[in-house]
Amino acid sequence: MKNTFTIILLFALCIAVFADAGSITGKVVDIRSGEPLAGTNILVMDTPLGAATNLDGEFNIAAIEPGSYNVSISVIGYNTIIKNRVVVRSGKSTYMNVELE
Repeated sequence: MKNTFTIILLFALCIAVFADAGSITGKVVDIRSGEPLAGTNILVMDTPLGAATNLDGEFNIAAIEPGSYNVSISVIGYNTIIKNRVVVRSGKSTYMNVELE
């Protein structure tokens, strides 16, 4: 009985945490050619969260607590940029279209 209660409590806690979270999605391309940049690193600064772009230059970072974040975008051969004050809202996805030079 105690194990069942513990499992239900942990499940409810997980639902509460993820229900409040948002995400950052987007696409990274070369500024001149418009070609997608695979393998680009996207990091939500001051958190352990991040992702790398797929072959189409797309990324998704899920389970981000609502708030304002600075996001670093970098790949070898291009200038690193930082997008300041990217706002993540509860239950919403914030889209970023990024062009690297």
